[in-house]
Amino acid sequence: PSIPSYATVTVTGKTAYTWAATLTASSNAANYAKALQKAGSTTERIAAIWYTSTNYSLDVSLSDTNTHQIALYALDYDGGRAVKVDVIDKATGTIMDSRSLSSFGSGVYLVWTIKGSVTFKITNANPSSNAGISGIFFR
Repeated sequence: PSIPSYATVTVTGKTAYTWAATLTASSNAANYAKALQKAGSTTERIAAIWYTSTNYSLDVSLSDTNTHQIALYALDYDGGRAVKVDVIDKATGTIMDSRSLSSFGSGVYLVWTIKGSVTFKITNANPSSNAGISGIFFR
């Protein structure tokens, strides 16, 4: 829930959905490991997503001159999703990287080393479902 001081994140075109607001190891062990840890808790997790039936954008601007690792966490909690993630240089519009995901029911991290400003374009690649990302992390 906290963005580092050197970063600005703007998300446009998404809808938020929560599958499970609180998961604990004892109440739902099968899904506990794949859900994200809730802020301020060592025992509770949440399974949620920013999703779209078409595409949406995560704009990330880094204000310092350093490179930083940025990770997106994708979780297909209830199955059937296929996602394409394009990393676009905001200054030039050039696609710097493109990755496709399917069968990510256990969750997967996509990690890049970024400097400056980029747009992560999240695109639905399965017309009978939707596409989304569950978290963004900075290092």
